[in-house]
Amino acid sequence: MSEQIILEKNVACPMRDGVILRADIYRPSDNMKHPVLLTRLPYGKDDPHFSHRYLDTNRLVLAGYIVIVQDVRGRFNSDGDFYPFRWEADDGYDTVEWAANLSYADGNVGMFGLSYYGFTQLLAAREQPPHLRAIFPAMTLNDLKSNMVYHNGIPSLATMKTWILESMVPDLLLRKYRGNQEVYTHKMEQWADALDRLPENYHQTLQDGWPLLHQLGVAEDFFEIFQLEDNAPLWKQTSILESYEKL
Repeated sequence: MSEQIILEKNVACPMRDGVILRADIYRPSDNMKHPVLLTRLPYGKDDPHFSHRYLDTNRLVLAGYIVIVQDVRGRFNSDGDFYPFRWEADDGYDTVEWAANLSYADGNVGMFGLSYYGFTQLLAAREQPPHLRAIFPAMTLNDLKSNMVYHNGIPSLATMKTWILESMVPDLLLRKYRGNQEVYTHKMEQWADALDRLPENYHQTLQDGWPLLHQLGVAEDFFEIFQLEDNAPLWKQTSILESYEKL
């Protein structure tokens, strides 16, 4: 096995609706075909805290795997609009099949990751892409409504709001206001101030849309999270594991 690693940055991956997602591909420098290990995340594939910490990407490549780290739709280098979880099943299926058919792949794809990018595995696997052989989700959830928005029937505002404000909002602001530096700077100042005072806002319910997100101009990115009725699209599948039992 060659000890040289080839890194391809921002490789385009087309989805069925024409939206382009982008991935970094780490692969051995030999001319052989190798299995693929794929992770799809919303936190930035260029941040080594996410791309290299959970599993050591370089060691995986040296062990004979191709490692693909992809920004999900609407995040960082990928095109499209981001809505939490909404596109991950179809996009996951399309990405698995794209990865399996790369010229240096042997057709076998596994997925790995934790938290949100553990759930992208569950949603992709539910769609049964033909070349997906294994998943390795960790520290993730089974039921969005019960595990993420509610805890024992009580809205989990601290968890939800911390996740949105810390992990989601900064890139959304950059994408939305990158053409207007003055507005972007002002919105980032609002964001930093809100982050400092986050506990003060826990009393504001998710159902009211959390006025802060409207002030920042990104409330529409979370419309399905705030739509908590039982017939809302995000909650139609109450349990991912239950859906597996029907396959």
